[in-house]
Amino acid sequence: MLASLKGKTHCDSDFYTNPCPFLQSSQSSFPTLSDWSPSPVVEFESDTFVRCSQKHKMLLSFVLLSAMIHQRDALSVFSDIDAMKYLSNFGYLDPKLGDTSTSFVSGETVRRAISDFQSFAGLYPTGELDEETSIWMSKPRCGVPDIIHEGYSTRRKRNINKKGDRWKKQHLTYHILKYTKQLKKSDVDREIARAFQMWEEVTEFKFTPKMTGRADIEIRFESGIHDDNDTPFDGPGGTFAHATFPEFGDVHFDDDETWTINDTSGTDLFQVATHEFGHVLGLKHSKVKPAVMKPYSEGTEPNFKLHDDDIERIQKLYEFNMDTKWITEKFDEITSTFKTMEKELKETKRDLALATGTIENLKTALNARTRDIRDMGGKMPTSCKDLESMGQKISGIFLVKGLKNIDAIFCDFNPNTNNENLEKWIGHADIKSQSVNFYVQRNGPFNETGVSIPFNVERVNVGKAMELTSGIFTAPRTGIYFFSFSGMASFPKTTSSDRARLVISVCLGDNSIARVQAEESNSVANQVSSLSLQLTLNLVKDEDIWLRIDVMSSGVLLYDDPAPERGGHWTHFTGWMLEEEIAKRHVEF
Repeated sequence: MLASLKGKTHCDSDFYTNPCPFLQSSQSSFPTLSDWSPSPVVEFESDTFVRCSQKHKMLLSFVLLSAMIHQRDALSVFSDIDAMKYLSNFGYLDPKLGDTSTSFVSGETVRRAISDFQSFAGLYPTGELDEETSIWMSKPRCGVPDIIHEGYSTRRKRNINKKGDRWKKQHLTYHILKYTKQLKKSDVDREIARAFQMWEEVTEFKFTPKMTGRADIEIRFESGIHDDNDTPFDGPGGTFAHATFPEFGDVHFDDDETWTINDTSGTDLFQVATHEFGHVLGLKHSKVKPAVMKPYSEGTEPNFKLHDDDIERIQKLYEFNMDTKWITEKFDEITSTFKTMEKELKETKRDLALATGTIENLKTALNARTRDIRDMGGKMPTSCKDLESMGQKISGIFLVKGLKNIDAIFCDFNPNTNNENLEKWIGHADIKSQSVNFYVQRNGPFNETGVSIPFNVERVNVGKAMELTSGIFTAPRTGIYFFSFSGMASFPKTTSSDRARLVISVCLGDNSIARVQAEESNSVANQVSSLSLQLTLNLVKDEDIWLRIDVMSSGVLLYDDPAPERGGHWTHFTGWMLEEEIAKRHVEF
């Protein structure tokens, strides 16, 4: 396109008329960067511009600059002005060149800056502001510059770390001066502590929170313009945080971002904080894409951890050798453990030597006292003889199974004791059983024969052996039980000399074992008579006790009415276990 200039050795009339012949292109606007190849394709004779006026040379330079700065693809998402500001903000251009309205930048300078950015981002360095480059410039990122130049003295000079400034101590304190309202303070404290711990695990640093006073590292959540020495935050989706290098220790998070914890819908506080604390320790941005210290954020990472590049750079910066440190610590630990074990082993050998004689003496004595040992087959012993045959050799008081109880006996297993003095009975052992007792009532009359009398009110039913609706008590264990029944028989008026009767039985299983009877010959209606019966029984486990009406004359019934004006409940049935047959229970088990 500029080939028409070749051979022009003086400023002839054509050149004066159109000093920039490439504008004769069919394009109606300025040429784009795609029209200006990064490699030279047009040659000029040495005196092409020498004989041109200064006016024409400046005009041509301006056109060339415009072609570089105003180029954009049809699908570009980043304007030229935005790109200039971006390149100057993050170290690719001098910050003073960020305002294109007052700056005069050569096309080569812009091309070189774009190319540097593309290289840092891992893109092919074309030097053109194409769509892919614009997309990368639009990504959310850290506010710390990627490249630091000599003489870089803007208001962000505290971010410069050209000489690798480092902390001169390993125990650092931090203080969160201003919290975000988006998260609970306790959650922010936890995530900040987790981020510091990431660096603690690969360095010799120790980070301690402070609630008051000056701290080495001060953390704040801010919005927009917040400090004379810091670049203003730009709202959601842009720069999410920035930090200073040692030994300033300032970290600011953009409070206009949506801060989240383990949630992909916003900006993860823990992951951003880990990145910013890398700057606080002295690390610059990394070109390694998987590294924590890369400048860009591509959303919440599911398996977030420090990359080898992060670890190697921080350990190299502070000359940490964690492998050597770990090996030294482990060696010292093993050495100390070995010395302790060696000392204990010597003491153990000495104790074993002293115990050898005692063991031999005990072995001899035991063999002398050992008799034939018999297997009882899981049965309970009933005497000292049983205990001795089971291998018991030490005299003392023992519990054995008696006829119906557990007995306490003294056994003298001295080899010189004869059989008559081997056993002395002491008494029955007082072994408590689980309680079993009940007390139930009716709340209405009953007049059916041959069936169990049911009950309606459960006052007590420890052990749940009484089934209320059937009125049947089932013995939960073998033992001695006491039962008591009382009720009220109601008789009608009789017109003959015959007596009316009500007979109630206590049944064990299907058999009646005790009866109570009320009998009247009435000249008036509703004559009543009480019935009561008490008995003590030796029941076997699962045997049933229940009540039934055996004989009932016409018009007679077992009366009950719980209404206060009627005198309350009249039918009662109660019982409890007096004594469990412990010995038999153990035999069964």
